[in-house]
Order: sequence, then structure tokens, then C-alpha cells
Amino acid sequence: MTNWDDIARRREREAVTSDTALQRLWQRFQLAAWPELDAVLGAMAVDKGGRIVFNLANIQRSHRIGVVVSAVWRRSFSRIVIDFLVGAFRKLFGLNTDYARVMGNVTESAEQKVLKRLFQHYGYDEGKVIPGTLFDALDPGKGMTQDIARRVQSAIASKVPLEQFRQQFRAEFINPRSGFAARYYRRWTNDLFMQFDRGVGLAYADELGLRHAIYAGTMKDNTRDFCERRLNRVYTREFIAGWNSQQWKGKHRDLPVELACGGYNCRHTLNYISPELAAVVGPRQGGIDTYADAQ
Repeated sequence: MTNWDDIARRREREAVTSDTALQRLWQRFQLAAWPELDAVLGAMAVDKGGRIVFNLANIQRSHRIGVVVSAVWRRSFSRIVIDFLVGAFRKLFGLNTDYARVMGNVTESAEQKVLKRLFQHYGYDEGKVIPGTLFDALDPGKGMTQDIARRVQSAIASKVPLEQFRQQFRAEFINPRSGFAARYYRRWTNDLFMQFDRGVGLAYADELGLRHAIYAGTMKDNTRDFCERRLNRVYTREFIAGWNSQQWKGKHRDLPVELACGGYNCRHTLNYISPELAAVVGPRQGGIDTYADAQ
């Protein structure tokens, strides 16, 4: 019999690996888009001193930049990123299915039901991106190009030297951590794979009627107090739901604790377990629905 804890650890590693790979894709996109963006900047009208002229033609060029960036995305990266996300989600889904089979009887119909529900939630159904979903929001034309246009228009209004602005803007645009694509996509994909993993686990718990979970993960120097007090302890789902009414530093503003755990950048998860396993593991960790220190 496959060790359930080993599968859970593999899920965590897969989520972290996928997140790192996705960040590299955003950096590739920034580097690929820059030459075409810079070509539009280079065509801007300047005065005799080399400063950008505030005129209608340059304002129109600032909007043209957004069109260029969107074209690079649709031509070279849209399919790559969507295929990567679908593949990464399928790997995590497969590991979660293996985990769920250790805890109960997962029928083929239940597996397909959970898979379809999760993929539709994120915006992918039968090979197509669903409008208005997370996958759809990845198109830079949905928001990032407006950020770029505003930055360029600010330079136009300030009449800064064009060559100085091109150098400065290049550094801003392609920065691996704070570049325009990196920043924009962080809004949509930060913690994406951990959240997907938790969502699949929760969906399977519903299908199998699992009412207990281990608050699982690794203790690190930056582990929140919220997580530290719960780490590796067993809780009922009703008790977990009660955490949503609590407040703590870093708590996710929009997602329930079942999907966000400790909050932003949290690498912990809820591993749903059978009542038999809960009866064994719970007492070893100080009992069910208890904390590492008294409240």
C-alpha cells in the first residue's frame, strides 16, 4: 500500500516546482516582448535636446506598445503558458487522486467530476479557455498593457530624455521579480499551485465524506504563528471552518482557510484523512482540534 504521507510530500514538491517553472515563463515573456516594445519607443518624436515630445503621435505610440505586447503573448506565449498550466494541474490532480485512493474508494465518475469542476473553475474546458476566468485574465491585454501605457505616458508628459527613459524602462520591464509581467501575473498566479492542490483535496474530501484533516507542511524560519500552532495536528472540518472568522497577519482577504491555509505565500496544506487514521494520528499529536499551545 502506498504511503499516504509520501504522496502528500510529493504534492507539495510538485506545487513548488511548478511555481518556480511558471516564474521562469513570465521572465521569458518579458525578455521576448522587450525588443518589439523598445522598437516602438525608439520611434517616438523628440525635440532637439533628445527629450520626448508631448504630442498626439507619441500618445498614440504609447497605446501601440500595448498592442505589441499582446501580440507577442498571443503569437508566442499564450499556448505555451496554458499548456504548461494544464500539464502542471494534471500532475497535481493525479497525485491528489493517488492520495484520495489511499483514504477511500475513488470511482472513475468521481474522479472525472472533480477534474472537470476544478478545471472549469480556473477557466479551461475541453481544450478552450473560458472567458472571465483566471486563464482568460492571463492575456496581457486584460490589464497589463494599460499599466505599460500609463508608465510611458508619464514619461511623455514629463518630457524626459528618450534614451534615458529607454534604459530605465528596460530595467523596469525585464526585472525577474518586479518587471511588468512578473508583477502583473503575480496578482493572478501567486500561490496558484498550492491553492489548486488544496482545492482538489477538498473536492475529494467532499466526494469521500472525509471529515478530518492534518494541517501539514514544513516548519521554516518565516512560518506564521497561525501555522506553527496547527502544524501536523488533526482537526475536524467543522473546527477548521471556524478559523475563517479569526484574524491574523497575512490572512488571505478573498479565499477561505480551506484554500489559503495561513494566507499569502503559505506552503502548508490540509491533508484530509479517514476517521480510522484520525483516531490513530490525532492522539499522537495531543488530540483532535487542539493547538500546540493553549489558547
